[in-house]
Amino acid sequence: MDKLLYDLMDWSAVEELVYSESENPHAILGAHPVEEGVLIQVFVPTAQRIEALLSGAGGSVEMEREDENGFFACLIRGRKQVSYRLHIIYEDGREEEIDDPYAFAPLYESSDLKKFAAGNHVEIYKKMGAHPEKRGSVEGIGFSVWAPNAMRVSVVGDFNDWDGRRHQMRRLGDSGIFQLFIPGIEAGEIYKYEIKTKTREIFLKADPYAFAAELRPKTASIVTAKWDFGWEDAEWLRKRSENVKKKHGCPLSIYELNLCSWDPALSGRALAEKLAAYMKDMHYTHVELMPVMEYPLDASLGYQTTGYYALTARLGSPEDFMYFVNHLHKEGIGVILDWNAARFPKDDFALAHFDGTALYELPGGQAETEVFHFARPEVRNFLVANALFWAKQYHVDGIRVMDMSSILYFNGADGVRSNIYGGGENLDGLSFIRQLSTVMHRLCPGVLLIADGSAEYALTTKPVKENGLGFDYRWNTGWAHGFLNYMQRSEYERSEHYGELTYSLLYQYSENFILPLSHAVTAEGAPSLIHRLPGENFEERFANLRAALGFFMAHPGKKLIFSGQEFGMIDEWSAERGVEWELLDYPLHRHMQDYARDLNRFYLEHAALWRQDDDPAGFEWLNCHSWEENVVAFLRKTKDEAEELLVVVNFTGKEYPKFNVGVPFHGSFRELFNSDREEYGGSGLLNMRALPAKNLEVDERDEGITIKLPAHSVVIFSCKRRAVKNTGGNAAGSEKTALSAAKRQKSGKQGAGKAVESLVKKASTAKDTAVKTASAAADTAVKTAAAARDTAVKTASAAKKSAAKTASAAKKNAVKTAAAARDSAMRTLDTLRGMEKSE
Repeated sequence: MDKLLYDLMDWSAVEELVYSESENPHAILGAHPVEEGVLIQVFVPTAQRIEALLSGAGGSVEMEREDENGFFACLIRGRKQVSYRLHIIYEDGREEEIDDPYAFAPLYESSDLKKFAAGNHVEIYKKMGAHPEKRGSVEGIGFSVWAPNAMRVSVVGDFNDWDGRRHQMRRLGDSGIFQLFIPGIEAGEIYKYEIKTKTREIFLKADPYAFAAELRPKTASIVTAKWDFGWEDAEWLRKRSENVKKKHGCPLSIYELNLCSWDPALSGRALAEKLAAYMKDMHYTHVELMPVMEYPLDASLGYQTTGYYALTARLGSPEDFMYFVNHLHKEGIGVILDWNAARFPKDDFALAHFDGTALYELPGGQAETEVFHFARPEVRNFLVANALFWAKQYHVDGIRVMDMSSILYFNGADGVRSNIYGGGENLDGLSFIRQLSTVMHRLCPGVLLIADGSAEYALTTKPVKENGLGFDYRWNTGWAHGFLNYMQRSEYERSEHYGELTYSLLYQYSENFILPLSHAVTAEGAPSLIHRLPGENFEERFANLRAALGFFMAHPGKKLIFSGQEFGMIDEWSAERGVEWELLDYPLHRHMQDYARDLNRFYLEHAALWRQDDDPAGFEWLNCHSWEENVVAFLRKTKDEAEELLVVVNFTGKEYPKFNVGVPFHGSFRELFNSDREEYGGSGLLNMRALPAKNLEVDERDEGITIKLPAHSVVIFSCKRRAVKNTGGNAAGSEKTALSAAKRQKSGKQGAGKAVESLVKKASTAKDTAVKTASAAADTAVKTAAAARDTAVKTASAAKKSAAKTASAAKKNAVKTAAAARDSAMRTLDTLRGMEKSE
């Protein structure tokens, strides 16, 4: 052994490397100037011989083995710097020539580290993870990972025989980031990080920032090439940005699906083309995808994410998904992603106890999944940058944040029960959400941020500057549960639950809502819509479904429906079964699909159904008190009176050849849409002519129309206002008009003529949202209170009268329920299979 070499070496640092416990291997490995020249040190545990190949005419220098564990060194005398490569001969006879990984400095700037430590590095995904880099003429992959409590971190893979001693990474100051550039590695290599804790426990972890991962059950990360996808959606993105201020006044009809199972026979680009064609044909504006980020367990449907930056391998390559989004944009369809920013699974290879400590998660959690530790700036940075990543790199148009309750509130099972003030609100989670919405709206204008409905947090869709959370929309899961609870009841029971149809309007304008008939209420343990609905036969069930969807589309709020429900899928959805497309061989299901298509088109074509979803001036109850008949009637309006629509919905099996509906103005009403048309599977009871308003005291109004109202139906009319005809001095008519006017003035329920009506319109269009919402809430509360009072009186007076009928109905229902419970499944399948496969 060369004594000079021996004296130049830092043997304590060498020992750290040999025992794979170094957090700064660059301090001794590579080339370092010394007084005598340049000292080159290399650690390759399985090497037999190593030569340093000097650039230019420097020739080669045999390196001396200084330690039996594979530590080599040589001294290049008389030089202050040197460029070299390594020729390695391994113990098994293999040879390779490489650039020394420890000859390259990190690319991080101090500003990168400061922003990450503060939680404000919005493009940290361009630094962390694995990225192709070129250092001078040398190409390779730069690796970075955050593991502040680790003793040592190494990159391992096939390229180094998964030997954690080989590529030990350098800790960058006190940032907690470990970094290493490895020359010669190319896209497609699989890798993990080997982490050694301070208690000398060793384990492997997938890269939290990896852009791709192996298909389950394998769990390694995959190096991806630099993306160079040719996007063709510039016009779409331009219009999206321009519509920011008026987004709430635009139609939004979302089709939710699981991309892996929507059509299992297709994948990648063929799937994009078929889905886009279907979406256009059915007139949906956006698709919402259940999570497309990597996840190991199929049964989780993607909601237990392990690779937040990696597209699941089930869907192909990142470029395949870019093509998917690009193609849908070219066809005029937006793409929304479900995003789990609340919890992650405890899989050993993923985020849980990443560096041997509770790093990404709250400590002490006893739940089946971990909740993110939002107090850590680096964790918030990981999540905020992830949302931006999908919006910027994949051009998605919306992010739905799931499990908001786990973000905003503590759960004892997660290890923390209260905040510093003793309350159950997670103040750090609240701070994270406000940071997320602020950054998203600033850097990605036009991208929708949607909250699920799990947290009843006030002001969810109000701006952060108004003490809100800054979301664009929130799912109204309360409406969904209440409405479906009403719809699944028999006609004998619906009257008692009539309030569930009207209650949502008490709070409709407190937030910007999406009405979700989502997978949460129709899949994986929850029956499909058609299976929920009562009916003596399938024709009646489908009529019920048509009425339900008609009410859903006419109710204020944006729309979302889960795949398969648009044509009456019978079985509950599961990832294994997918969508039952074969049902479209049967007329009932084809008619239902035709109905959904026309209903969606009608929605898009009539601004009254979406222009003022966020404005109480866009809705007016006409009848919210016919609890015995189970009928509701209302107006949907815009600032243009010509666009007004009258909607009447009958939720019973009783047909009304003549049903009176009160109207607030004199005019004519023409049927535009009827769910009972024969082409939809209905009976064909239509209103063929325009219906003039007439003197008719109904619904606490002085004028009304008499319509044909089919069983289980929704009927929608256009409204054309007309001046009241001159009665020619008819005394009786004049007296009736005067009495009616006095009556309206006394009751105060119909306003005080055109002057008050004008004031109401001006108030409803005022820019001060708070005043507008408050006045609407008060007005709605008064109406609802009156309706509730009337309902209570009617219910009490009718109780004795209906006792016998109720008892009889209860007995009848009990028999029906027992029979249905016994043979529901068999009858359903037998009925379907027995149908003729023709019109």
